[in-house]
Amino acid sequence: MFKFSTLLSSAILIATPALLAAQTLSQTDKEIESKLADALSRLSSARAEIRDEKVPLSRKLNELQAEIKTLDKEAERIDRLRENSNFDLTKMQESVKARQEEIQFASNLLLEYARGLETRASIAELSTLEPLIDESLLAADVEDGTGLNKQAEIMMIGLDRAKELVGGQIIQGEAILPTGAFEDGKFILFGPITYFSSDKSGLGGIAQRGASSEPSVVDIGIPDADESIATLASSKSGKLPVDSTIGNAIALASTEETIPEHIAKGGIWVYPILGFALLATMVAGFKALEIYSIKRPADSEIGKLFSAITSADQEKALHIANAMPGPLGKMFQAGSKNIFESKETVEEVLYEEMLETKPKINRMLPFIAVTAATAPLMGLLGTVTGMINTFKLITIFGTGDAKSLSSGISEALITTEFGLIVAIPALIMHAILSRRAGAMIGDMEKSGVAFINALPKKEKSAS
Repeated sequence: MFKFSTLLSSAILIATPALLAAQTLSQTDKEIESKLADALSRLSSARAEIRDEKVPLSRKLNELQAEIKTLDKEAERIDRLRENSNFDLTKMQESVKARQEEIQFASNLLLEYARGLETRASIAELSTLEPLIDESLLAADVEDGTGLNKQAEIMMIGLDRAKELVGGQIIQGEAILPTGAFEDGKFILFGPITYFSSDKSGLGGIAQRGASSEPSVVDIGIPDADESIATLASSKSGKLPVDSTIGNAIALASTEETIPEHIAKGGIWVYPILGFALLATMVAGFKALEIYSIKRPADSEIGKLFSAITSADQEKALHIANAMPGPLGKMFQAGSKNIFESKETVEEVLYEEMLETKPKINRMLPFIAVTAATAPLMGLLGTVTGMINTFKLITIFGTGDAKSLSSGISEALITTEFGLIVAIPALIMHAILSRRAGAMIGDMEKSGVAFINALPKKEKSAS
């Protein structure tokens, strides 16, 4: 009984949790079913809501996609427009650059024309044209269009001036006359030539730019030229002397100088050169007269002398020798006095005469050679001093004014010129005179040998 009770109690204890578990599972299933039903209900509601919202959203999506396509097309169109605008801007910039270069080229041409007009304009026109030309030159630096317009004005002025010069133009003004007087008068502009006629003295000529800022008048050098110019200036009709070289001939004529003026430009070293030249000329003239005045005996007379010597006719030989002129005759006279002496003695006598004659013939010839050698060196010395003076002038005046350097350059060149002028003739004269003197000495030597060969042969004494 006890065992049965125990078993029953144990069974009850074991069955109680199982019953409790069964109840819990049943409740859990119900809860799950309830939650599942609730979830399915919400899912159905969500699906219904999604279904209701899907159509408008799809419509909105299509609208947005269509708008995106439209915006893409607009963006492409804008990109093309931007590219086209960039290309047009580049072309426009290139076109602007080309126009600027053309404007600069035109400005440079007008600038060159203005400068040329200033050079071509006569001295009488400068007072009127210079301000306009300066204004045109300054306008070249102006970048806007007004500068180019201002430059174009000077071209129109130049064209008007050219038209007026074709028929001639008369301008009142002042100029420096050839006499040095500064007088009022009238400028006559005719083509590239400008004439001037004084109202006071009636003197006239061609007006040129001088060293000063005032016009200077150069005498034309034609008779009645002043009267012709004055008549034209007063009556506006007449004849004019025309210089076809446009003043170049007169300019060249003005540079001509006399020999004393040319010598004076050579400086101090020209005078020693001229002194040597004078002495060398005197010596050369004297020696030429001396050498070429020496007479040589005729060959026929020399032949007669040698025949008399060979025949041992001393008296006849002396008579013929005494009649012979020059050093050769003197040598034959000395030899004829000793024809009966030994050949060695006669040879010594003849040689003595030749030694006595040679210095007389050659005397003063070395001075001509010294002059020929010294004159170029003195000219070179003058060149050095002239260049030194030129560098001194450069230190003072700079290199801008060539006229201020002309004195030193003239000294450098003129001394060299005179040195060569003296040296070359001196060298030639020395060569000619020395050759002539040498020929005379050679003739004496040849004649001396012939004289010795003509001596009478002495008979050998019998052994």
